Amino acid sequence: MHNELNSQLMDIDRFTMQAYNDLLTHHEGLQQLVEKQEQLPQLVRDVWCMLYTGKTEFKTTSPLQILSELQEFPLFLQQAMGDKLITTLATLRFGYLFLRQLEQQEDESLEDAFKKEIQHVLEQVEYVEDLLSSLQQRKQERQQTPIYDQLALADALEKQSELQQMAEWAKKFKISAKQKRVQTKTASILKGTVTTGQKAERLLPIEYLKSETHEAELDFLVRFSEGRTRMYDYKERTKKEKGALIICYDESSSMQDLDVQGKGFLMALLSMAKQDRRDFVFIPFSGDVDYQQIQHFKKGKYKIPQFLQFAQSYIGGGTNFEKPLQQAVQFMKHSTKGEVLFITDGVCHIPETVIEQVNAEKTKKQFYLMSLLIGHNKHPGQLAEISDEVLHLIHFQDIHHTRVFEL
Repeated sequence: MHNELNSQLMDIDRFTMQAYNDLLTHHEGLQQLVEKQEQLPQLVRDVWCMLYTGKTEFKTTSPLQILSELQEFPLFLQQAMGDKLITTLATLRFGYLFLRQLEQQEDESLEDAFKKEIQHVLEQVEYVEDLLSSLQQRKQERQQTPIYDQLALADALEKQSELQQMAEWAKKFKISAKQKRVQTKTASILKGTVTTGQKAERLLPIEYLKSETHEAELDFLVRFSEGRTRMYDYKERTKKEKGALIICYDESSSMQDLDVQGKGFLMALLSMAKQDRRDFVFIPFSGDVDYQQIQHFKKGKYKIPQFLQFAQSYIGGGTNFEKPLQQAVQFMKHSTKGEVLFITDGVCHIPETVIEQVNAEKTKKQFYLMSLLIGHNKHPGQLAEISDEVLHLIHFQDIHHTRVFEL
């Protein structure tokens, strides 16, 4: 049906047409737009093809000429060419702008309206890139993300401004995490075991001190040539596979003001889990666990719908520690030498049977449990009976928060 529409653009190849038709088939937003007015199917298709190919020559007079003659348009066209996210977001916004014009509902000039829409699209794309970069270690992550996932993120970011703030917090926490890891790595090198060999960059400082005299220098050169000089053994510091990181996260009403910051903190931890190829388990709780919102990111990998469900989760209500701890125990049974991070701002009764169950499974599976007590409450209550460590923070960016990044 869509291929039968006559394009007003010159020289649009069938591959570009097919790319648009495929997108239209799978994207509900485009489908809803073209159904609103009889002139829109052709107009919207031409907008998309023009932006995606960069071709702005028309067979006949077209409303798109107003857009193509804008002073800002050539630079924007360069950014849009070959980029399906920019092209599709702009097509949607330009399409609705044309619709308002056709229905005579647009008061301001079309040129001014186009300028605003161009700026809005570029901001949307920047938010998507920020969110993806907050989760990843690699550059150009957006280009490696499927277009429908990019569009889903853009739509979620448009509707929920908190996601933008979470991404900003995640980027800040990632910087802290990287700095902490560099410090930890440096410390581990200095404490490494000693061996013998010929690697000059690994030599112990004492070897250089010994070679200050001529005789000692000759002795050093002989021992070095024979591989008998003492050096740090880096083989002891090879990266070991980590167990699961299980997050029990309090979503009771009292934690709501800190949730945006808290989810940004968890995004940074998810990014680290992906880098370490370790399982990341998210268990949200309040008066009970929200079993529909439990997320298991295997080896830290995620799909965008799963990630959005995790980021947008919030329960509200009271607090119960028993249910999330029991869920954590269930996940412990499938991993070894992992960590549980229990995040809460409150104190709650934990049945003795649950305390015994948690501690027994921790011993059996060699898990480490850290409780993160957020806010002004400094009394851990019964969390001290199951925790290897209780860390008190006023808020997530508290100076002591980097301790968590050592897990």
